[in-house]
Amino acid sequence: MENDNVEEVFPGFSYPEDKGGFTRIPHQFFDVCAQIKNLAELKVIMYVARRTWGFQNYRTPEKITIDEFKHGRKRRNGDDLDAGTSLGHTAINDGIKRAMVHGYLLAELNTGEPGWPTYSYLLKMRDFE
Repeated sequence: MENDNVEEVFPGFSYPEDKGGFTRIPHQFFDVCAQIKNLAELKVIMYVARRTWGFQNYRTPEKITIDEFKHGRKRRNGDDLDAGTSLGHTAINDGIKRAMVHGYLLAELNTGEPGWPTYSYLLKMRDFE
């Protein structure tokens, strides 16, 4: 029986031995994600992790626009760098607010830029002292 409404089946993850495309993630991250009840909050946290930890950036906030949260970031040649969260603007803003209230996410207003306010984001890390 053929069903045109069935989405394509995920083929599987790449093995870590393959070159590139992997992120170092603390085991605690999975424990925290398992406890998050709001999908928007979870997706926002995961997207910020991808955009920061995915590039071994654990200390510097990354500028992320609402459009990038929604659709992902593009490479300079126009190809997709990532897929974003596929959430709408309201859900993204709600997810950001929830993640900040719960202490998972830090946001920094980018001052001195013309136009709409933009923010940089970073997952909250313990201080290394």
